[in-house]
Amino acid sequence: HSTGNLDLGLEGGHSAPRVVHAADLTGQEIERALLNGLALHPNAEIREHHLALDLIMTGSGTGRRCIGADVFDRQRRAILRVMSPVTVLATGGGGQVYRHTTNPMIATGDGVAMAFRAGARVANLEFVQFHPTRLFHPRANRFLISEAVRGAGGILRNKRGEPFMERYHPMHDLAPRDIVARAIVAESRRTHSRCAWLDLTHLRPAFIRKRFPNIHARCREVGIDITTEPIPVVPAAHYLCGGVVVDSRAMTDIPGLWAAGEVAHTGLHGANRLPSNSLLEAMYLAAAASASARRARRALERRLPARLPRHRWAPVGAYARGHVGWSALQNTMWDDVGIIREREGLRRAVSRLTMLRREAARRIEEEGMNADTIEYRNATLLGALIAKGALARTESRGLHYRSDFPHVDDARFRHDTLMKGPKL
Repeated sequence: HSTGNLDLGLEGGHSAPRVVHAADLTGQEIERALLNGLALHPNAEIREHHLALDLIMTGSGTGRRCIGADVFDRQRRAILRVMSPVTVLATGGGGQVYRHTTNPMIATGDGVAMAFRAGARVANLEFVQFHPTRLFHPRANRFLISEAVRGAGGILRNKRGEPFMERYHPMHDLAPRDIVARAIVAESRRTHSRCAWLDLTHLRPAFIRKRFPNIHARCREVGIDITTEPIPVVPAAHYLCGGVVVDSRAMTDIPGLWAAGEVAHTGLHGANRLPSNSLLEAMYLAAAASASARRARRALERRLPARLPRHRWAPVGAYARGHVGWSALQNTMWDDVGIIREREGLRRAVSRLTMLRREAARRIEEEGMNADTIEYRNATLLGALIAKGALARTESRGLHYRSDFPHVDDARFRHDTLMKGPKL
């Protein structure tokens, strides 16, 4: 506000407005400030078109630690070994393991997979948040319609134009995300439709354009005027509440390795993340990682080896994203490890994902390393971790819903699902 007061938004699951935002571009504003700061920092070097392959580990037993990462240079098609006393994973989530997602193409679970292979603990990967309202349109198939739209008064309607959330939760359209996502699935099945519709047409057009300028403009690009017609929406994989286990300083259980943001499991989200908490967590954890790493750097630096041995990766091959393995992975995860799960589907998924992981290893051996084989290898591992966690948790809690075990079981499952690498 021009008055200097914070403009607080209301979103799903909140009992009062409490979200500080920059119109509907809050994440973009955080990224803009970060990149501007990095550009002014004398020691910061940004290497674009590089993709981490794996963490470099040294030592054994309790003396095992991380001393850097092997990195693939996409443009030169070369593999580099980067040694460092401090390595921080900030690789985001893994929504690309699902057929429908709000995540960008690069969200393939790389950080979780690398940390697991290095022997770190991961936790609660079965708790995948499906955002209820991704724009349902072929030309904008990853565009998110913010929860703030419902917070501002948007109403979900079915194919018949009926508001339906009052039948599913006392908070109606502001119910928690897992409830809304399941309600849209149920309502779409009941009315034989492929999506639901989010209606703002009862709100003032000037308010809509001012409060949601990006959503308004993006929808106009694909022929939808949200001031006069409802927005077609579907649920999509959005946020990974589990991740690499860290403490309050963002330290993993591997010396020399930190993790911050969506890749990390802090426990702050529990089984169901509330909207916008992830931005706050990411900023806090990034600061904690920075402070902790600075304190530890000097001692870790003294223990670095004089030089690293050459890597043993296969020859680098050509990039070939789009092979049938990706479709098999995404369809398996969406159909059997999606919003509603049950035992037979999860067992089928675990078996299928085991085969896909073998295929990933075969492709690396035959085609060599490239951006696609690296990401596919990571995505199939993340999918297997999610599926195994979901199969083992025979209850429903938060984002994890089992139709064959629809109730919370505190006696057996009020604890984290922990898995430790390198083998699954």
